[in-house]
Amino acid sequence: MQHSLKDIIRFRIMMIAVGYEDGNDAADLRDDPAFKLALERDPETGAALCSQPTISRMENLANRRALIRMAHEMVRSYCASFARAPRQIVLDIDDTFDSVHGHQQLRLFNAHYDEYGFQPIVVFDGDGRLVGAVLRAKKAQAISGD
Repeated sequence: MQHSLKDIIRFRIMMIAVGYEDGNDAADLRDDPAFKLALERDPETGAALCSQPTISRMENLANRRALIRMAHEMVRSYCASFARAPRQIVLDIDDTFDSVHGHQQLRLFNAHYDEYGFQPIVVFDGDGRLVGAVLRAKKAQAISGD
């Protein structure tokens, strides 16, 4: 079966929105009537939604150039959200730590939390609206004798 990129992304976003953090549950949800209905398919007779391997392939499609284009699009979309250009924009640039369980790509060790995780840099404006995010690349950590 073929699934459009739009449908794969919509299904994945809906899964995240209702609490399914990764794509592993797609196999159980691909025939779920509520998800089918949300994706404009007949809940009983509509074609099954995409599988976990399809979601994984989609999530791994983006290369560095595509990720940079997505970041530019996030900033462009943010700027376009204003009816008039604001006089000033205050940016809050910070990192956050999200623990991982397993050996996910791009994970890094955080000595403060004493565990592995992702540490994206996120940018919000003064009103708390997301401007953009960048996932830090994995770096080798120096081992301290302390």
